[in-house]
Amino acid sequence: MENILNDFFKRRNKHIQNNINLVDEKRNIYLKKRQEIKRSISCIIGYLFALKFDLEVNNNIQNNIESLENIKNKIELLITNYSPLTKCYCVYKSATRAIVDTNSIKIISSNPICTNITIKDCNSNFMIENKTIYGIVSKEHITLNISEDTTIKIPKNFIQLKGDSISIEYVDVFAARGINRVYKYKGIDLGQIYRLKKILNRNMSIDNIQNAINLAMSLISE
Repeated sequence: MENILNDFFKRRNKHIQNNINLVDEKRNIYLKKRQEIKRSISCIIGYLFALKFDLEVNNNIQNNIESLENIKNKIELLITNYSPLTKCYCVYKSATRAIVDTNSIKIISSNPICTNITIKDCNSNFMIENKTIYGIVSKEHITLNISEDTTIKIPKNFIQLKGDSISIEYVDVFAARGINRVYKYKGIDLGQIYRLKKILNRNMSIDNIQNAINLAMSLISE
């Protein structure tokens, strides 16, 4: 009996260690790719500054169009490389009830922007950066259109309390089963990368390019 137990624990410990090694390997690959993505964003910022300068001093429209297309292609590549690495969560937090709920509130838009929302009237009124936004109440849900990129759906019977909050966040988690080892990283806001793409699909003006620069700079600072 003792030999059987020893053999069981030996195999169990080996399985746990293999799982730890696998998680560490995936995490290291993720961190390497994350650095590559940051460098890609930095390069995009450099190209945007160069394009802005050319728009200000250079009337060669064809060259400027080619430069813009090159930037847009790099953003597409960035989206392709980063999308599989991260996951977006809608998190309801209630300090008074010690609740962190990631399942009840659903994101119904494809590429949401990170947002922090405060409960205002415990029903259909909410606050974002001191601005009141109003949900659309239906029979079963409250639909909250936060921006052109971001919409969430809250169950109508979901209990809200003052002081509670809702956050939309990109989080990358690596956890090993059988041992208390969890790595959690704040993900790059994929919704903002899609918004950057939208800005550059508009007319090629100096103001639009500056807006794209500002947005890309905010991504690199995360």
